[in-house]
Amino acid sequence: MQIKLDKQKKYLLACSFGPDSMALFNMLLEGGYNFGVVHVNYMMRGQESEEETKALIKLLKEKNIKYYANYIDGKLLSGNFQTKAREVRYSFFSDVMLNDDYDVLLTGHHKDDFLETYLLSQKSNRKSFYYGIKDEVTLNGVKVLRPLLSFYKEELLRYCNEHNVPYAIDSSNLGRKYARNKIRHDVLMKMTVQQKDQLFNEVQELNNNLEIRKQELLKLIEGNRVSITKFNELSEDDQSNLLYIIFDSLGFGQYFHSSKVKLIKTNMNSAKTSTFMKVVNELFISKYEDDFYLFDLYDYRPYEYTLNAAKSTSFPQFDIIFNEKTRKMYIKEEHFPITITVSRGNETYIIDGHKKKMNRVFIDMKMPRHIRLIWPVVKGKDGTIIYVPRYRKGYKPKETDLFKINQV
Repeated sequence: MQIKLDKQKKYLLACSFGPDSMALFNMLLEGGYNFGVVHVNYMMRGQESEEETKALIKLLKEKNIKYYANYIDGKLLSGNFQTKAREVRYSFFSDVMLNDDYDVLLTGHHKDDFLETYLLSQKSNRKSFYYGIKDEVTLNGVKVLRPLLSFYKEELLRYCNEHNVPYAIDSSNLGRKYARNKIRHDVLMKMTVQQKDQLFNEVQELNNNLEIRKQELLKLIEGNRVSITKFNELSEDDQSNLLYIIFDSLGFGQYFHSSKVKLIKTNMNSAKTSTFMKVVNELFISKYEDDFYLFDLYDYRPYEYTLNAAKSTSFPQFDIIFNEKTRKMYIKEEHFPITITVSRGNETYIIDGHKKKMNRVFIDMKMPRHIRLIWPVVKGKDGTIIYVPRYRKGYKPKETDLFKINQV
């Protein structure tokens, strides 16, 4: 039993001291990989969990493996314990990876976890475009790999026993308090390996079909823009599917709900030509004429940059390109240093000899409201707006353009 990972990467192993993560620990050790170990103790099982943490740390010290241990009082986590514990856990993982430059987080999820997750999703009727567990995902900004998804729990237990790998069985997994535990004991543990293999193959076939449909729906998304007309031509199921795809791609999949679908559809089909509305947390919908946009407001936060000379420069929101055709066309030498920022809307801009408020300029450009949040305006050294790049839907860049907008 072996794993194949990139030996140029620096890995962080999430280890509970259970047989799954300890099997992965030993494979990493024997494979000569560069890795550290992160461990969380929720102090929910008293002396039992304390002894597990001590045994793990003792082993890591003996093997000279860098480790990070965090004690969290699980009794203080309000709401669904498993959900809250996961949030706290991954927040800790993210901090460790960022501070010590780890490339990838590894977890010991296996084939039984894959099947449990599928059966759990069927029971809860949650929307998804993938059943089970993916071998590679990004959670809380952390890249996660699950290299043991081709092995069953029984195989990992056997591996640990045969290789004298120490581990402990979490007693909380033996009860039926949580839905996942019930599925594990009442369904999976009663199945033969052949029956599990058959179910696994069926789930993979479902995932293949879902991926085909997902690719078809993705064709309706241009950037983050969707035609309302084309959206309304879809079946109700596919309308829901398309919205889930967008939620999930923006990191809001966990907040997807039929009530959010209803809210969005009501907004996009309202009589108003232009709307701007919060959906959940930082997820917003912006509607303009026949298009709607779902976006993370964090990506549309204000900015301010200063240029002391006419030099081509790239920024996250745009590229400013000074060349022979653009150098004197828009901004003169006496304007420097210039400031490139966003407009508050009530500022004045002189265009074609007429003074206009920026709000009016944006309306005349037929610019959706969310784009106004990050559209660049150029101010001269006296603070006056001297240039605003034009916005046109579907615009094709030209050589004479001073700005190349990267985010619309």
